[in-house]
This record gives sequence, structure tokens and C-alpha cells, in this order.
Amino acid sequence: MFGQRQLRVRVLEALEQRTKQFRSREELWPLRIPGEPLRLDDVVEEALGDESVRFDPRSLRARTLLHLAWDDGGEWDAWVIALPSKAKL
Repeated sequence: MFGQRQLRVRVLEALEQRTKQFRSREELWPLRIPGEPLRLDDVVEEALGDESVRFDPRSLRARTLLHLAWDDGGEWDAWVIALPSKAKL
């Protein structure tokens, strides 16, 4: 449990550093979005290296914004990550 918490903190810190390049848009406030697509898997890999295989990115989810489900069992979610600085991604 403590180990997973430490991994989560390291990923949140890496995301916090990346938010400096993000912008906010009036129609999406209070969310901040990157100027170009950013793969969460890449941020996790960069922050955790070999330990990234033990990390579940869904543990970062603060709130689900949109959930889509298809008849064939496929699902897709858009969700928010709340950073320690109170920024929401």
C-alpha cells in the first residue's frame, strides 16, 4: 500500500512539472489541457521507469467526466486528475 502511494506521488509530481506547458481555456475552466496530445503512459514510464509495470494509472482518477460503453463490451472514459497544486488535468 505504501509503495503504491509513493509511485502515485512520483507520477503526480511528473504531471505537475508538465502542467507548466498546459493552457487553460475559458470554456474548459477549471481544467488545464496540453497544447498537444500527451500520453499518460509516457509520463508514467518517465517518472517510474521499470516500476511502471506495477502502477495502475486509474489510481490517479479524481472524477469521471464521460463514460462510453459499446454493446461489444468496449469502454472508454474521460476523467480528471487533481494535482497537489489544485490544478485539474
